[in-house]
Amino acid sequence: MPSPHTSAGAAATTRETIAVVGTGAVGMALAAWFARAGHRVMACSRSAPERPAVVIDEGDGPRAYPVRWHTAPTRVDATADWVFVATKLPDTLAAAKWLAALVGPSTRIVAAQNGVDHRERFAELTDAPVVPALVYWGSSSVSESAE
Repeated sequence: MPSPHTSAGAAATTRETIAVVGTGAVGMALAAWFARAGHRVMACSRSAPERPAVVIDEGDGPRAYPVRWHTAPTRVDATADWVFVATKLPDTLAAAKWLAALVGPSTRIVAAQNGVDHRERFAELTDAPVVPALVYWGSSSVSESAE
């Protein structure tokens, strides 16, 4: 999988379907970087913006990247190659419904959450392989009107 820092003009060599569960600042940054790299991105949250895109501003101006929004696990129509869980730790159980809809036989899960013991926590929710991740960057969500 390409680095989030892949140049905007470079498409992913292998387009994968990546679901991001949790659309706060961390989840939206992940979704934007993966969409920017050319992957098919599904953003999973309780609500969706009017515009089906994520915006990232890396200092040279904002750029919008299309994503598919899902506001309920029952509306998910495909499994993902990768599921990035970017919820707060107390919301992990709520992510279980999303995992049931998004996880297929070859899906891998990345726990992009604070805390420790990710594998043990997710083992109670899914049989899919879980990769703990360290998220180390500053990000903030801005409203659509601020773009």
